[in-house]
Amino acid sequence: LKLIMEKKVRKRSIKTKTHQQRGATKVHQNGITLIALIITIIIMLILAGVVTNLTIGENGLFNISKQAGEDYKIASIKEKVEQEILVLQAGKIEKNEKLTIEQALVGIKETGIFSEIDLAEEIGIADGYIIKLGYDFWDNVIIEGINKDREIRINTSMEPEGYTNGNVIIDISVKSKNVTVSNIEVPSEMIKKEDGTYEVTKNGTYIIKVTLDNGETLEKEIKISTIDKLPPKDFEITATSTRTGININGATKDQEETTENTSSGIDHYEYFVKKSTDKKYTKYETKTVEVEGGVTYNIYVISYDKAGNRTQSNTITLEKITPPASNYGQGEKVNYTANGISDWEIFYKNEETNEIFIIASDYLLNQKLPSETQMSKVGTYRAQWPKTEPSYIEITDQVKNKYMMNLNTSISNENVKCMSRLLDTSIWNDFVRNDLQEKGVTAIGGPTLEMWVASWNDWYPEDPLSCNTSNSYGYYLGIGTNSGTSTYISDTDMKKKEGYRNRMYYPYTGKTSDGCKGYWVVAPSAMYKYDLFGVECAGYIKPEEFYMEGLSIRPVICLTTNVDLTYNNVTGMWDIN
Repeated sequence: LKLIMEKKVRKRSIKTKTHQQRGATKVHQNGITLIALIITIIIMLILAGVVTNLTIGENGLFNISKQAGEDYKIASIKEKVEQEILVLQAGKIEKNEKLTIEQALVGIKETGIFSEIDLAEEIGIADGYIIKLGYDFWDNVIIEGINKDREIRINTSMEPEGYTNGNVIIDISVKSKNVTVSNIEVPSEMIKKEDGTYEVTKNGTYIIKVTLDNGETLEKEIKISTIDKLPPKDFEITATSTRTGININGATKDQEETTENTSSGIDHYEYFVKKSTDKKYTKYETKTVEVEGGVTYNIYVISYDKAGNRTQSNTITLEKITPPASNYGQGEKVNYTANGISDWEIFYKNEETNEIFIIASDYLLNQKLPSETQMSKVGTYRAQWPKTEPSYIEITDQVKNKYMMNLNTSISNENVKCMSRLLDTSIWNDFVRNDLQEKGVTAIGGPTLEMWVASWNDWYPEDPLSCNTSNSYGYYLGIGTNSGTSTYISDTDMKKKEGYRNRMYYPYTGKTSDGCKGYWVVAPSAMYKYDLFGVECAGYIKPEEFYMEGLSIRPVICLTTNVDLTYNNVTGMWDIN
């Protein structure tokens, strides 16, 4: 019985212990779940903070997106402004002028890109941004900076925006979102008008002070330099007759700058001409006026500066002008001196290029030759080609187009090399005045065959000459039935023309004792590869070998459209201006 009781007690004890262990295990399992929950919540809060910071933090996605939007907006504004500057600059380039910041601001405002401009500060306002303009190294207008528009800013505008011979009206406004203006103080020279604007009567620097209701004070400096109330200086004019009318000459300068007036510069002239028998003058915009000949005219000119001030010249009378009937006719004398030569005549006019060519009436003397031409001193007075081959330059397309109607000959030919020396304008420009070189005037060492033929045909259209380049050596010539098929024009053919010895095409027969029997023509002959054309004293044109002694130079000058020819009634010659 005792043993039985002990076994029962032992079993109960074991069951109780097992039950307690199970309870402990359950409690342990529940404890792990709560800790995990807490940890999970903590991690989630951390992640939420990170996401929030990435989204709205200083470098968050929201701010990055906002900055990207502003960058795009700035880039868009910059592109619009730069494109408009390029458009305005292109318009100035066509007039050979420079775009100024003031012109750029005004022009961009007219397009609506700038809602406001401030000429003094050189800024424009576009879509909440201030665009500051400036100049680069080459004085081109550029954008110097783009910034957010300030919360408080003094705005000023001036009328008129350019030069004026009156007063300047200044309009002042203050931009402020959160404060109001309590007072605006201006210098005593700025006169307030009934509409709230201010009037300025002279140039100078003006300081505007603005006081806000919060006690803050703003200042802005305005420089006025566009007032010019002084007229251009007095001046006198002259006038000469041209082939179609009158050429009026005379210019003036604007008054010097003073403390109260700027010097705006001369803007334009107006030319007034009338017959002496008429009552009213006719106004012209250019100094060259087409009028009828044989009539007396009264003339005066008015000059205007850029501010609108004007000065009238003296009035002159040009009596019974009689322009020559011819249109720059061949053989007419030109009043010109170059490198010691004072006897020049009009050779011919190229209608297509509107260029006039003048030729020295006499040969070119030794002492009048540029040293670079490599001419020898054969003979007493005349210059010759050297017996050795002259230096060679390539004949460019530009030279071909300017001086020759057609040139298809291979430049490998010796005669073309010799001809290239005559066409080298860098050598013969010693015969062009410096002031004319700036206008594009050039010279060559003799007329081209095309010039010679064209001039002949102007004189004698009833029996024309012609030439072609169907030979590999150079040109064929011809007259009548042989037109364009012969290598030269014979003495017999040329003698058909009465008075040929008196024309400019031939050497002066009375000077053959000087050792020169003719002059070179700038063209290769088709006879032999060493031959150039020469115009002989006997009155015909024939091939001559490039080392032939006895031929000289007769330079030709090309006058461009930038050069004026004025007929001088007194001398009966054309003056080059």
